[in-house]
Amino acid sequence: MTCDLCNLKKKTQWYYQDEYFIVCDCKKCRVPMIVLKRHDTELTVYESERLIKLLMKFAERKRISFVRRSIHDHWHMHIRTARRKE
Repeated sequence: MTCDLCNLKKKTQWYYQDEYFIVCDCKKCRVPMIVLKRHDTELTVYESERLIKLLMKFAERKRISFVRRSIHDHWHMHIRTARRKE
């Protein structure tokens, strides 16, 4: 079985890539997402520290979604538009 997130191809807009993460648009919901390059559902301490820097760069004033609707066995998060306070 192949993993869509491990085998990411540039089918959507890519914003960032390093040895640990890719920031690209989700193919299904068309919002940016941060994807761990290795196949796992947990981040290491070092990856978590790097993630904080990515969140400050790409997700400031945004709503973060950790819900894995289609791919349940791979760490990723969606960056959605922040909701306004009513």
